[in-house]
Amino acid sequence: GVLGGLPLLFAFITILWMNFHQISRVLKSTNSVLEEECFLLWCAGASLFAHTISLIGVSYFDQSIGILFALIGSIISVSKYLQNKAERQKM
Repeated sequence: GVLGGLPLLFAFITILWMNFHQISRVLKSTNSVLEEECFLLWCAGASLFAHTISLIGVSYFDQSIGILFALIGSIISVSKYLQNKAERQKM
């Protein structure tokens, strides 16, 4: 929030960057067998991009920040699931 200052801003930007990096890494590493499931991750990335752009002009507050945090958590969860599934299929 407002009281966090620059350290909190840098931490928040790092979290967003790590999510985008995780999405790109999973989409590059998985094979075409997981195409439909990778589309779900791509859609989550598009939604995260829309949230990131809207954060420039709109101040999130109250329950709306919860939607963003749920999206961030779901991106990590789905990307780890897809990584594990791709590793199991390689075996």
